[in-house]
Amino acid sequence: MHEHGNAFYEFLRLRKRLFVDTLNWDIPHNDIVEMDEYDNPAAFYSLVLDGERLVGGARTMPVNAVWGTKTSMFQDAMLGKIEGIPSDLVTGSFDPEISWECTRLIIDDSVTGADARKTCLNLIVDGLAQMASDQGAKVLVSLSPPPLQRALRGLGHDVSQIGRTYRCESDGRNYCLLSMPALVSDAAKRANSGGLRAAS
Repeated sequence: MHEHGNAFYEFLRLRKRLFVDTLNWDIPHNDIVEMDEYDNPAAFYSLVLDGERLVGGARTMPVNAVWGTKTSMFQDAMLGKIEGIPSDLVTGSFDPEISWECTRLIIDDSVTGADARKTCLNLIVDGLAQMASDQGAKVLVSLSPPPLQRALRGLGHDVSQIGRTYRCESDGRNYCLLSMPALVSDAAKRANSGGLRAAS
């Protein structure tokens, strides 16, 4: 935070406008920001700035992180500790030891046009993948609206759905568990085209 001015605080403000004011999520907030128990020292953040203005971001942390009585949001949900998220969502292969969760993904409405929003998403996800892989992660997972799968595939990521889709009662939207290798987009494209090969 000392290196990036008020970017983190602006991220919390942006989150409040979407998740609380628009989607009506019942999560910790005041009149200005949204910040929950997973915003702790186990978390990393990928934020995108347009000049001095924050226009997007997301949070990531190890699925098996521990901070006090909390793990990650994903793990706590699977343990039945988060009201409103079913605990039986995982239906595919999943290894928490090598996986990091991605949460609170948001792009500001001021970013208009398909190309601009795609660029912003790419920067956010590349930041998440870089930080997670630098810490030893192999996989990124996210509980997200299903259309995100198509958007990430458009950036070159090999995304798969590893859980059933469910409908959130508070915002009326559908969500599912998505998983992909923790690669930045250029590396993901090379991997998908066969450009990354194990040395023999």
